[in-house]
Amino acid sequence: MIDVGEKKVSRRWALARCLVNLPEEVLTKLRVEKDSCGKVIELFAPKGPIFNTAIIAGTMALKRTAELIPHCHQIQLDGCRIEISLLGSSLQVECSANSFAKTGVEMEALLGATVAGLTVYDMCKSFSHNIVLSQVSLLEKRGGKSDVVSSFAALILAGGRSKRMGKDKALINYFQKGSQLERLGGMLKEAGLEVFLSCSNLSERALFERAPNDDPYSKFTQIWDLDEQEGQTISSNYSIMEGPLRALISGLKKLGLGMGPHQGIQGVLVTAIDLPYVQRDLINYLIMHYDPSMLVTAFVNPERGWSEPLFAIYRRDFLLEVQQLLAEGKVLCPRKLLAILQEQGKVRALALPQGMEQSLTNVNTPEERDAILCDI
Repeated sequence: MIDVGEKKVSRRWALARCLVNLPEEVLTKLRVEKDSCGKVIELFAPKGPIFNTAIIAGTMALKRTAELIPHCHQIQLDGCRIEISLLGSSLQVECSANSFAKTGVEMEALLGATVAGLTVYDMCKSFSHNIVLSQVSLLEKRGGKSDVVSSFAALILAGGRSKRMGKDKALINYFQKGSQLERLGGMLKEAGLEVFLSCSNLSERALFERAPNDDPYSKFTQIWDLDEQEGQTISSNYSIMEGPLRALISGLKKLGLGMGPHQGIQGVLVTAIDLPYVQRDLINYLIMHYDPSMLVTAFVNPERGWSEPLFAIYRRDFLLEVQQLLAEGKVLCPRKLLAILQEQGKVRALALPQGMEQSLTNVNTPEERDAILCDI
């Protein structure tokens, strides 16, 4: 064992993940329990509740890490948390652990996630032995010599005041949980992403001048659209591009090219602000299925049939790869840009998971907003 006697005690925290892929013949035989919003909160097998049993097993295991892994130190844990969610045909197990100690807790988090995943296998093996555990990985750790943070950033296209909506769509409160910006930004932060805002028109922020603490924009790092001179270096038609494409280019220019303090970013999850049905599970699903061999990983919009450019992950070298295409000035909207890239085989197109088909429904008018508020 490494001698940690001279190390200083400090706050330690780690988050790990394990994925469990369940074949169709397993999923069809499990009893499903959902909450009032339709989210799966438990699966039942003949042996009993799968989520609850796996959480208990993972918790018991991580407390015994030093007994199972020879060179791990005995650590006094302050707390742990295991969350399990169904994403398509896969269960995502996330385990976090924290302590005030001389050494880290990443092995505890990894062991907790893995044993919880193995418990799912045990609960379901009577249906199939084709269950696969994969992507056991450390997502984040804090404390000690260095931190490990997510390799993705998030970019929210905030937009400002919408002419069709008559107000700033970021400030609409759909679920009585604060503004859409606070809700969406909060979910992205919960997924471990550093969140940035691409802002072009913040005229409604005048409402908050007297109470800046109530301004939801101030809770996130803001990225402004490129000015005309900067934009012209990317495309001769930058000034007449649709707003979402200008915002996309501006944000990726500052985050996706390995410039400044964000050069460690692998990809940027871009999302429009006007997607009220997006949930944390969908964000996790997109990250989980990110394909680094493709320039863009996106969902196919079931209503329109195209790959949705405004809820997708863009690889960090995206702008370099499409530089010539943009320079020609023929692409004025993000949908056309993605359509061209898809024809070139550079887009991974994902089907929306079952039960999340409404997730890409966007809201552009007061009538659409009112319809969704009634639905909610």
